[in-house]
Amino acid sequence: NPPTIGHEKLANKIKAVAKQEKADARIYLSHTQNPTKDPLSYQQKLAFAKKAFGIVKKSNAKQIFQIVKELYEEGYTDIIMVVGSDRVEEFNKILQKYNGKGDYDFDSIKVVSAGERDPDAQGVEGMSGTKLRAIAKAGDFDTFKQAAASRLSDRDKQKMMDMVGKALKEDLEFAEWTDEDTALYEELEVLEEAPLTTAQRKKRSQLMKRLAPKI
Repeated sequence: NPPTIGHEKLANKIKAVAKQEKADARIYLSHTQNPTKDPLSYQQKLAFAKKAFGIVKKSNAKQIFQIVKELYEEGYTDIIMVVGSDRVEEFNKILQKYNGKGDYDFDSIKVVSAGERDPDAQGVEGMSGTKLRAIAKAGDFDTFKQAAASRLSDRDKQKMMDMVGKALKEDLEFAEWTDEDTALYEELEVLEEAPLTTAQRKKRSQLMKRLAPKI
């Protein structure tokens, strides 16, 4: 988040595996959103990723077991999951462990590696969402458009960079600690000194919702 040329390499691997296995190819996106690591909302990310990769599936599924349940209910009998090399063993173990014991019962499950990724490498091999967010924050569009997924138009890349940059900037502005925040924090400490009434618990909840991102 946002889609990079590194993600594009993964998407191409999924397409290649699907072609080899005569299978349907799908990418499922996470629903996570926060200003620091996931600045684009699910809908924003979905729009860009569909243009960039073409095989993105819109879904309410938020984790792997919900995804495989969805696939099973659609009538698929065999599945292949493509993941980073460091997670092949982990996903293979958990998917095999629960096959036939609840929400899904596939004839076969395979987990294959998308290949190694070197975060210190240059170009496609080392590009990540973290690096692209830093580029967006710096406002360097020339670098951003080279590092963003290649099938996006320059107009889409500019729009995406603006969205990411805006979210990161708003997070920094929100995180500035004020004298009022200090007073609220001191009030929280006072509430800690004795058992809380229902009204105090409600107030504490409201204070924490406001202060938690800054803390």
